[in-house]
Amino acid sequence: MRLRARCPGRTAGESPAPVKRARESRGKPVLKPVVFEPSPLLLNWRELMRATTLSGLPRQVAAGAEVLELTEDHVLLRPEVGRLLDECRSQIEAALSGVKGHAFAVNRTAEDKSEENAPCVQLLEQSEKRAARLAMIDAFKSDPIVQECVRILCAEIDETSIRPLTENEVRETVIYERQHPGSARSGSKNAKKR
Repeated sequence: MRLRARCPGRTAGESPAPVKRARESRGKPVLKPVVFEPSPLLLNWRELMRATTLSGLPRQVAAGAEVLELTEDHVLLRPEVGRLLDECRSQIEAALSGVKGHAFAVNRTAEDKSEENAPCVQLLEQSEKRAARLAMIDAFKSDPIVQECVRILCAEIDETSIRPLTENEVRETVIYERQHPGSARSGSKNAKKR
């Protein structure tokens, strides 16, 4: 008895050929950080916010507001949306009062923040994250092993696909290195040994 192939050109039980598709698009480009010199006022506000347990919308509202004045017992903010600050004010004040150990008032200006890149904690943190990501990408691209792979394979690096290892991947790498001492490791340390 002879089995007939359902697809012409293949025998029964043979897997279909893998579908080869070119990657249609890349991820979003890595944006350059907004360059500005943070004021001592902004840095103090960020440190105060870091000391709190604020999260979610109250933290986002406080971080997105421009700081105009900061004293031991109050802060004056120019928020992106004043109505949101009014809704979150009690949570922000409670968190800041807990850190300070005394009553702390959160006040706002009558007008909302109009400048898109007005200095605020959110912009500062975003700029730092972007700068760190660009530094990681540059470090990866300048690794001699990566450069050699790109040269040999005539490849192109998709910068949007570069990411730090997850905690699980780091653990797996450490376990592998323990089980296989002397095996090739990534990074410049290994490149210097060769």
